[in-house]
Amino acid sequence: PIPENMTVFAAADKAGIASGLDSEGHGIFTYYMLKGLNGAAKDPNGRITTKSLYRYLKPKVQKEARLQNREQTPTVQYKANVVIR
Repeated sequence: PIPENMTVFAAADKAGIASGLDSEGHGIFTYYMLKGLNGAAKDPNGRITTKSLYRYLKPKVQKEARLQNREQTPTVQYKANVVIR
C-alpha cells in the first residue's frame, strides 16, 4: 500500500513499455511530466495537482506513443489530490 504522504507516477502500466522522444532527448513520459510541471497541467484554479497532472499526462503520453505504433499508458497512485505547485 502507498503511504498517505506519497504519490507514485509511473511511465507505463505493468503491460506497457516506455518509449522515447529522440527529438526532445527524453522519454515521452518525462517530456510531458516536465511540461505539465512547468504549467501545462494547471487546473481551473491555476494550480498543478496530482489529479490535474495525471489528467494532462495520460492522453499526451498515449497519443505520442500511438504515433510511434506503441501503447503506453502512464499510471498514478495517490491517497489525496495534493497541490504540487
